Amino acid sequence: MTDQASGNITAGYTILFGICGSAYLIAFAANHLLARKFEPIKFPAERAQGLVRR
Repeated sequence: MTDQASGNITAGYTILFGICGSAYLIAFAANHLLARKFEPIKFPAERAQGLVRR
C-alpha cells in the first residue's frame, strides 16, 4: 500500500523536509568556507552622504 493510498502524508513531508534541511546546511557550510570574513558593503554614494558609520 502506498503512502497516498493509506492516507499517510506525513511521510512525504518528512522526506521533503529532510532534503530541504540538508540542502540548507550544505549551502550554509559552503558559504562559510568560501567567504570566511563578512563585512558590510560600503557604497561610494553612502560614504559621500555620511550614511556609513565608522
